[in-house]
Amino acid sequence: MAEDTARNDSERKDSGSDLADLRVAVADLARKLQSYGLDRLEALRDEVEEDTESLVHQGRRRAQDMRDRLGEVEAKMERHVREHPLTWIGGVLGAIGFGLILGMILRRGD
Repeated sequence: MAEDTARNDSERKDSGSDLADLRVAVADLARKLQSYGLDRLEALRDEVEEDTESLVHQGRRRAQDMRDRLGEVEAKMERHVREHPLTWIGGVLGAIGFGLILGMILRRGD
C-alpha cells in the first residue's frame, strides 16, 4: 500500500510537470500565432494600400480619357453645326414643333 501511495505521488508530480510543460508550450504557441497574425495583417495592409493606389490611378486615367473623348465629341458637334447650320436649325424647330403638337393633343384629351 505504501508503494501505491508513493507511485501515485510520483505520477502526480510527473503529470504536474507535464501540465506545466503543456502550459508553456501553449503560451509559446499563442505568442507565435499572435506574431504571425500581426505579420500577416501588416502584409495584407500593404497589399490593400497598393491595390487602392492602383485603382485610384486607373480611375484617374480613365476619367482623363473620358474628358478627352468628350472634348473630341464636342469639337466634332461644333464643327458639324457650323458646317450645316440649316440642318440643325430645322431639326431643333422640328423637335419643338413636335413637342408643341404632342402637348396640345395630350391636353385636349383632358
